[in-house]
Amino acid sequence: MAFNQVVAGSIPVGPVSLILDHFLCGGWIVKRDILKHQLVPEHVVLSEEEAEKVLEDMKVHAQQLPRIRSDDPVVKAIGAKEGDILKIIRESPTAGKFVTYRIVQD
Repeated sequence: MAFNQVVAGSIPVGPVSLILDHFLCGGWIVKRDILKHQLVPEHVVLSEEEAEKVLEDMKVHAQQLPRIRSDDPVVKAIGAKEGDILKIIRESPTAGKFVTYRIVQD
């Protein structure tokens, strides 16, 4: 591997595993929190009560929600586990705020 070749990976940090990008550049390792990237929308793990209310309001079962894999970098970064329902909030200059829900599955 060349000295200035880009290397990516993840490391566990504190009580929750945060996924960080590592870059080897000029002998320095640079780390970034992927949750702070401008293209990554806000992800929130819903409590059981919040999830039940959302499912009731949408008139769907949890298994009918779109899926997000448990090995997705954002799922790992926020500490979500299989079966959790995530609220994903996207900001758009044309559409404003768009909220969607996904269930964590393998």
